[in-house]
This record gives sequence, structure tokens and C-alpha cells, in this order.
Amino acid sequence: MAATDVVTDQGPGFLLVLLLAAGPCAHALELMAPEQVIATTADAFATVVETRRAELEADLQGDYAFVDEYLLPRFDFASACRLILREHWKQAMPEQRQRFADAFYRHLVASYGKALLEFRHDTIAVLPAREDATGTSAHVRTKVKLTDGGIFDVDFYMRLDDRGWRVVDVIAEGVSYVRTYRSEFGMEIRASSLEALTARLEESTDRER
Repeated sequence: MAATDVVTDQGPGFLLVLLLAAGPCAHALELMAPEQVIATTADAFATVVETRRAELEADLQGDYAFVDEYLLPRFDFASACRLILREHWKQAMPEQRQRFADAFYRHLVASYGKALLEFRHDTIAVLPAREDATGTSAHVRTKVKLTDGGIFDVDFYMRLDDRGWRVVDVIAEGVSYVRTYRSEFGMEIRASSLEALTARLEESTDRER
């Protein structure tokens, strides 16, 4: 499997799986180092899959309330969207930004949410930090086991805000989720418009349900 395949086919699945802060309270996570946030989150969600699989399966049929509750606290989605759209984000009206963010998020969940059901306690191994995080940004290195047994290097780019460490980008085998979508969406916007892209994402989500 090529690195680009990891990002386009598996990368968003990693993103959905690894950002689910099920179990630990937000205050406890705020006090942790970024590596601890990823490790604790991964372990907690593996338990959720084991014990609440039926609930999660039902939620992924289109409601997404369960995913919404546990996904967003560990993910700075607004910053990710801003980095993906770049100049198009600056040019967009607030309501256009919000509509795109909503459509993109729903598209990710509808397209890759089933990866959540494959998550196990041994899916992720968080590697020791090369150095302590300083300032408001950090990279967390992990080894991720795919369902076919393959092992990939997956790094998480995280930022610190008043809610704790939150993920902005996922880099699988050196390929950035943000940069991949920036390239794809940038070409589509230049060929049509942000409104057209958003409408396509909304329509694709409806088809996935």
C-alpha cells in the first residue's frame, strides 16, 4: 500500500479513531502531555468499541450523535479547515466557512467512520517523545497497525489551547492529511467554487447514509 493510500483511504479513519476522547474527562486530559493524551484516548476508545459496539454501529448509520459527543473535544477542526482552505478560507464569509466545516466533518464520518469499529487496544503504539513539548505545538509519533497487519508511522500534529492539546493534522508515512485535502480541494475550488465543493460533500454524505 502506498503512503498516499494510507492518507486517502486510511488516514481519515486514523483521524476519527484517534481523536475520540471517550472515558477521560476533559480536565484530566488538559493536564496531560500530548503523548499521554493520544495514548489515553486510544486506550479508552478501544474499551468503548469492545463494550458499546452495537451503539456505535447504530450511530454510524446516520445519526452521528455518539461520534459528535466524543470526537470534537480532541480535534481542532476549525484550524484544520483553515489550513486546508488557506486563501479560500480568508475570502469566505463566516456562514460559508461553517457550512464547509460541517459538510467536511460529516463527509469524513460517513466515509470513514466504519474504521472506528476496527479499533483495538493494540492498534496504536505511542512512541516516546524525542523531547518535551514546548510552547503551543507538538508532534506525537505512533505506530499504527492496519487491519491487514501492516504497520505504518503516523504522527499527530497537536496544538495547545485553553481546552488542552488538540489534534490539527495527521501525517501517515510522511503524507499530511491537511496537505492532501488542501491540494484536492484547492483544485476543485479553482475549477468551480467553495460553494460547489461544499454542496458535493453534502451530497456525498447523503449517498453514504
